[in-house]
Amino acid sequence: MVRVCIEILLVANLVLVLQGTSAERIRSNRQDAKSGANNEGDVYVLDNLPHDQTRDITDNSHHDNGDVSGGDKTSSGQSVTFSAKLSYNRELKPLDTIVFDTVISNIGGGYDADTGKFTAPRDGTYMFYSTILSGYNTKVETAIILNDKEVARIYSGAHDAHGSGSNTVALALKTGDAIWVRLLYQGGNHVHGYYSTFTGTLLADA
Repeated sequence: MVRVCIEILLVANLVLVLQGTSAERIRSNRQDAKSGANNEGDVYVLDNLPHDQTRDITDNSHHDNGDVSGGDKTSSGQSVTFSAKLSYNRELKPLDTIVFDTVISNIGGGYDADTGKFTAPRDGTYMFYSTILSGYNTKVETAIILNDKEVARIYSGAHDAHGSGSNTVALALKTGDAIWVRLLYQGGNHVHGYYSTFTGTLLADA
């Protein structure tokens, strides 16, 4: 009888131990399930970020990786501009080209200081400006010439003084077109140096 009672007590204790272990496992599983639910919730939030925020994250990752490519690039060619002056007084004959022998600037290489002519390196709209100073108490008439055709005149002269005249033209040129300044038939033939200039620049490509 005593032996039977002892066996019953041992079995009861074993059952209690097993129940305790099962309860602990159940609590552990519940905690894991809860933790898993939280993690799934986090993933859900990340997967459902607004498009703008997702784009910001992507953009930031590019910056972090040192992605600095891009930026506007110009498709226009090299600038074309020149300016030259006459370094000495000139006595000219009618239709002589005024050779502005001292180059101030010649970006693009279109101006030739030996001939006094500018040759367009490419198609485009150009602007040209020339100032001519006459001799003392004389007058002189000159013209801006395009391919041997007069496009604008300049009158310079004054009484008992030097007289300065100037003119400006904007022209659509083709590659190889030539521009220069020459003396006309009317008036005197003296062009004063130092103050007489010839300038041109490319405004826009064709």
